[in-house]
Amino acid sequence: MLNDATSINQAQTEPTLAAKLRSWKWWVYGDMHPLPLEKTPWHCYAILAIDLVLWLAFFLHPWATTWINRTPPDFSALQTVHGKVITTSSRAPHLWLKADNGSQLRMMFPTFLIDLQRPLGGTKSLGPANASVMGCQATVWFDKPRYTLFEHYRIWQIRCDDGSEGASYDEIVAEAGLTQWLVWTAMIGFLLAPLLVFIQLARIKQVLLKK
Repeated sequence: MLNDATSINQAQTEPTLAAKLRSWKWWVYGDMHPLPLEKTPWHCYAILAIDLVLWLAFFLHPWATTWINRTPPDFSALQTVHGKVITTSSRAPHLWLKADNGSQLRMMFPTFLIDLQRPLGGTKSLGPANASVMGCQATVWFDKPRYTLFEHYRIWQIRCDDGSEGASYDEIVAEAGLTQWLVWTAMIGFLLAPLLVFIQLARIKQVLLKK
């Protein structure tokens, strides 16, 4: 009987789902009436350190390098290379070029400069995987963005020798969308990511308190 009375009492005091959804404490702590821990557990600091390293590697450094290199270079300042396009992709590297000197260059179209992932990129005229230039002998106009962890070759114009396919400098500049990349990644990195880390640590502390 005692257990039945306890269960009934808990059921009566358990907040309704509607009440939980209206409570910011429930969203953050998973509990509408959280109690503070006397001392923050040490592994919360370890989790915070790991989150900080990941934030620096996957957001802050790529965002900063993209911001620094956001302005399209003058066409006259671009370098050129000639060779055969041997591979194309919708993800970086968007194009592999076997240069006339035998070297292979992994090249990318202007996009978010994250060294540890393969961002999407390309131009609409080249097809969904930039495939229309596949196999052609082409001249590529490119630059090398500054302050990236690894060397990048960023394509600003490509022309097949027979004139059948390619993308112009003006076309690539128009479709690069670097400003949009910077805006929405800033919202994720500067607002959403810190909020999620705060909620993560708050919920871990609340779980430990209940043990």
